Formats: sequence, structure tokens, C-alpha cells
Amino acid sequence: MYGWRARIGVIVSPPNTVVEGKYPRMAPEGVSLHVARLGRPQGTPQQLGADVVLQTNQDLPRAAESLVELKLDAVVFAHTSGSMLGGPAYERELVSMLEHAVGCPAVTTASAVVAALRASGTTRLALLAPYPEPMTLAEKDFLEEVVTGGSLF
Repeated sequence: MYGWRARIGVIVSPPNTVVEGKYPRMAPEGVSLHVARLGRPQGTPQQLGADVVLQTNQDLPRAAESLVELKLDAVVFAHTSGSMLGGPAYERELVSMLEHAVGCPAVTTASAVVAALRASGTTRLALLAPYPEPMTLAEKDFLEEVVTGGSLF
């Protein structure tokens, strides 16, 4: 039976082609992954920008709702910029909304990165990201605020 150990929902951005290939390879035996994809709002440009990412995030409740019947053990919002761009308070709202909508614990890429940095005692970091500079700087600001409350880079 699939998911006898755990069922994990994963929500990805419209152009993401990595998660569905890599996550199943990393999952232990008995863990099933169930992917929902965010939709892109009508008329939204294809180029990546903060405004487009935040508009796309508005589809998160619908994507979460599509996973409800699966009776998940956890849900992951696997979208780095989508979970960091609005800042820490926005990221906490995303987690809360997901937990309420799906009825299980939720984590975002942002909260997972922060937990890993804290657990490892990281005090300095270099950030290399495939995003336009404004998005990369927003991620830098997010990490500095939540990990150390100051300079991390």
C-alpha cells in the first residue's frame, strides 16, 4: 500500500520541473508524495518577478484544497521565492493557511531552510540564487531577519 508510513502533499509553482522528479527518490520506503501545482493567474506574464510570484501564491488555497481528501500527514509548499518574498510574517500566514486548509502540519521551503540553518549553527552564509536581483535580495533580507536578526552574509 502506498503511503503506509506517511502521505505527504507537495505544492509546487507552475514552472517547477524539479520537485516531482527528486522528492520521490529521497522519500523513504512507505512514504507517498502527492503533488498539486499552483495555477498562473490569467494574463500573468511568463517572466519571473516578485509580483508574478505573489499573484501566483493567491492560488495556494485552491491547491491545498485539492489535497484534502488524501488525509495527509504533512504538506510542503516547495516554492523558495513564494515562501520568502512576503517576509517572515507572510510566510507564517502561508503555513497557518495550509495547516487549516489541509488539516495537517505544514512547512514551506523558507521554514525548512531556517530550521536547517539554526540546527547547524550557521553564522555566515553565501546566497546564490537563479532569480532576478530584487528577488534574491528579498530572500537575503528574509534569512537575515529570521535566522540571526542581523547580518548573516
